[in-house]
Parts: sequence; C-alpha cells; structure tokens
Amino acid sequence: MLRENPSVSGYTLEGRLKSVSGEGNTSSSRLYTVTSNLQVGETMDNMGGEIDFLRGFFTIDRVGNYEIVNGSFSFKGGQGVLMLQGEL
Repeated sequence: MLRENPSVSGYTLEGRLKSVSGEGNTSSSRLYTVTSNLQVGETMDNMGGEIDFLRGFFTIDRVGNYEIVNGSFSFKGGQGVLMLQGEL
C-alpha cells in the first residue's frame, strides 16, 4: 500500500514483494515484507499528470536495506505507477 505521509514530505510504502525463481520446469517463490519512507525531491507536470521524483531507503525483510538511486511516482487520470531502483 502506498499512502501520502506528510511527516516525511512524501509517501510510505508497506506491502509484500513476491520473488519467483526457477530452473527448467520448476519454480519457487518467496514473499518478503517491504517498507519504505519515500521523500519527494521534485514534482513535475507531465502531459496532464504529475511525476514525483523520490529519494530515501526501502527495506526488504531478510534481504537488506536499499538506498533509492532512481525513484518516481507518476499519477495521471486516476492511475499511479511507482518505480524504484535501489542499491545495497
């Protein structure tokens, strides 16, 4: 779930991440808890919508903490897309 969080001047992300790996005809999956406080660095208009450029950290349970090196949240016409790229 992504929700606005005025205390961090941005958003809070809480949820589950499903990771699937496989080889041949078999696959396995794991669920991880993900949490993050995302700060908005800049907001730009984009063809009738908005893009928030994000920074901060996100945590994947049992994996580690990632620094966000490229993050954005775009919102247009009632639809939102969150993209995060991080490094350990």
